[in-house]
Amino acid sequence: MKVGLFVSILGLVIAFLGAAIAGTAVLAKAIAQPQGVAVYNPETIVRALDLFLIVANIILIGAHILGSINSLGLFDWITRE
Repeated sequence: MKVGLFVSILGLVIAFLGAAIAGTAVLAKAIAQPQGVAVYNPETIVRALDLFLIVANIILIGAHILGSINSLGLFDWITRE
């Protein structure tokens, strides 16, 4: 049972890092755009909603990581002899 919890935590950490990298890439794209490009090429614009969704994704993954760590600690506490 502990192996499953450890694998779950590892997967959540990897997902957290992936979401953070994706958020950084979108933020870099938003910062790199010169002023007025969206007027001529609206496909390249980064909306605030894109950033909010990435931040929400990171927060949710972080909450799952903390929940898994909490479950692992409770499991260890209950099974202690």
